[in-house]
Amino acid sequence: MIYSALSQFPENREQHEPFRFRADAEDEWWKNSGLNPETLAAVKRLIYRRGSAVLFSDISLLLPTIKSFEERTRLLKTLARKSTLLVKLQLNPQTDIEALENYWGGTGNKDIGPLLRSLTQHSNGATIDIVHLLPPFARSRLYTYPSINNPDSVTFMDCHWTVLNFFNSEPDEKYEDINEVTIAFRNNYYPVAGRPKFGDIYLFALPNGDIIHSCVFIADDIVFTKNGASATSPWILMNLQDVIAYYPSDQPLDIQRYRPKFL
Repeated sequence: MIYSALSQFPENREQHEPFRFRADAEDEWWKNSGLNPETLAAVKRLIYRRGSAVLFSDISLLLPTIKSFEERTRLLKTLARKSTLLVKLQLNPQTDIEALENYWGGTGNKDIGPLLRSLTQHSNGATIDIVHLLPPFARSRLYTYPSINNPDSVTFMDCHWTVLNFFNSEPDEKYEDINEVTIAFRNNYYPVAGRPKFGDIYLFALPNGDIIHSCVFIADDIVFTKNGASATSPWILMNLQDVIAYYPSDQPLDIQRYRPKFL
């Protein structure tokens, strides 16, 4: 309860941005970590749960007790693990290329059709990583971390900056300003229901209306997301339910889907 209260304030960095993982897959967090049993036991004693996630906030308490530099490094690498997806699209000579072109190329990506048609020429079918079907901004950042050459520039590379630049060739600097982010959400998107469409966004809001996260719908239940503004938060693909688990709340989250007006 104390950590939940502390997490409301960014000044409490370890509680505000804890290490976290899905509670129903906690064993994956530690799998093949190479940590000593004593270290792992000490970590597990300090794990706490919020919603559908397990969290760890006491790294500054635990690290000084570990004498080995190698063990401290293994611990930090383990805690910083992120679960993501490698997604491929399967094609064969019977694939409806027009439907795929409308879905993936509906935002003006004219190169999608020829690329997909060439892959259907293989009699046994072919696969393509969907990174090649994403807009330039997302394609160049997927599975990467923000550069820390300029630490000040990382702080605004959050989920909203990511969502609003998703279809851009180059990031728009105005989305570094939270006021511009609010204006963009209000003026350039509208709420939708029914079947999701590539490029829709999900907004996660608290009962008081504060938006705490946003991510972009890709396909099936997969979203493109950056979970936080930290330099340790990469751009990744995740199942929507896993993203929800990443944002545990003592109060139910209101998750709504919105569509860009140009789609």
